[in-house]
Amino acid sequence: MTAAARRFAGNAAKSSHDVVILSALRTPICRASKGRLRNAYPEELLTAVLRATAKQVEGLDLALIEDVAVGTVLSELGGSKAARAALNSIEGFDATSTSLYAVNRACASSLQSISTISGHIRDGTVSVGISAGMESMTMNYASRAIPQQAWPALKDSRVKQARDCFMPMGLTS
Repeated sequence: MTAAARRFAGNAAKSSHDVVILSALRTPICRASKGRLRNAYPEELLTAVLRATAKQVEGLDLALIEDVAVGTVLSELGGSKAARAALNSIEGFDATSTSLYAVNRACASSLQSISTISGHIRDGTVSVGISAGMESMTMNYASRAIPQQAWPALKDSRVKQARDCFMPMGLTS
C-alpha cells in the first residue's frame, strides 16, 4: 500500500472496491477568447492540472496509475493524441503501461470520465486511475462548432431535433 493510500485508509469505506478521490483540481473558468488563458492550448492546461495533481497527492507513485480517461468534445482527433502527449510529458508516468482514452459526452464529458474511472475501480478492473477534462473554447470552438461536411438531408430535415444538432453551442446554452 502506498503512503497516499495509507494516509487515506482511515477515510476509506468498507469494501476493497470502494472509490476514494484523492484530488480534485481544475483550471480557472474563463470566457472564450478573453482572459489570461485565451492563448493556452488544451493539452497545456491538462498538463498543468496533471502536474499539480501529482504534486498534491503526497506519496503517489505515478507508475501505479493504470488508466486515464479524458473528457473532451472539440479537440482534434477526439483529443486522444493531445491528452496522451500531455500525460507522457510528466515524469513518473509509465507511458507503456498507463492506458489513456478520450470520452465525448458533449457538456458532460468530464463527468463521464469520472463515472468511467470510478466504475473501473469499483469493479476491480484498475486500482488507480485519473479522470480529467480538456477543452478550450478559444482554441477549438470556431473550427468545430458546427459540422461543415454534414449530410444535407439532416441539416434541412423536417424534424426540428435533427436541425437543432447543427445549432451553435452559444445558442444552446
